Amino acid sequence: MLPKVSLVSLKQAAALPLLLLALAIALAACGNESAPTATDSAATESPGAVLAAADPAAAAPPTVNVANSAPAVVPSAAAQSAAPPAAATAAALPDTPTPPLRDSDIMAAWEKTLTAVYDEVLPSVVYIRVRTPADALPDNFLFREQLPDGLDEFFWGQGSGFVWDDQGHIVTNYHVVDGADQVTVYFPGAVSVRADVVGADPHSDLAVIKVDPDGWSARPAILGDSNQVRPGHLAMAIGAPFGQEFSITSGIVSAVGRLMAAHTQFSIPEVIQTDVALNPGNSGGPLLDRQGRVIGVNTSILTQTGAYSGVGMAVPVNIARRVVRPSSPTANTSIPG
Repeated sequence: MLPKVSLVSLKQAAALPLLLLALAIALAACGNESAPTATDSAATESPGAVLAAADPAAAAPPTVNVANSAPAVVPSAAAQSAAPPAAATAAALPDTPTPPLRDSDIMAAWEKTLTAVYDEVLPSVVYIRVRTPADALPDNFLFREQLPDGLDEFFWGQGSGFVWDDQGHIVTNYHVVDGADQVTVYFPGAVSVRADVVGADPHSDLAVIKVDPDGWSARPAILGDSNQVRPGHLAMAIGAPFGQEFSITSGIVSAVGRLMAAHTQFSIPEVIQTDVALNPGNSGGPLLDRQGRVIGVNTSILTQTGAYSGVGMAVPVNIARRVVRPSSPTANTSIPG
């Protein structure tokens, strides 16, 4: 016998599926309202991600550098356009100003140059003292009218010179040793040595004397190139003006290519004119450039009183190269760079 089923119960049983369907619909509606979409979630977590998602390049997966296995993220077009060019950034940097030269710095550099040249060249310079019989003095001797009455049979004069090589050869002027029967060379340090005249050329007013090279340590002067000398170049002279040994004076090259009368009927060409102070006793000494190289042999001054008046003359060293024959391969005739 079948059990009786309550009508109410049947109605309730029939309504249960409907209730479950209504509950499912309600839950689905609630789920749609509370659960954010993937786009909404991305926008909530990172506002910039929306721009990246709109960029096709940003959606691409990162590439991997095989060399170091580090991901290389490709920047977005927006990021590339926002970054300033490197060249523009560098150009915007201000230039560093150069500090101006001070007068004291310039003068200090000039003093340093003079001192360096003097110290470097001094071992190559000599003071020359000569004894000349009175009757052997040249007719054009500058101070003949100043010779005192009752002069001894000898006249003592002086000049300068510079060491040419390590064999004891020294270059000076012809007129310094002209007619001398005794020549004494004084090196820095009060060392004196007798010398012999071994060569003379009155046409160029150049002469060579020689000392015994044993026992002295003077070194050959460095020769320059007088063809490169120009007006305005700095110049210096080291010598013995009025017998004042190893004095230095400085100035500039005033002119080049002068013609100077020699002790013969010929003239010396390409003579260097300088305003470097030269006086009797400087004859035969070196005219130097700012690097201490010999560019000329100081020879004479233009004067009406016998004193320096601002115009000195020097025989170019390149003429000395042709006149003075190197005695050995050790002769210092090189032109340094």
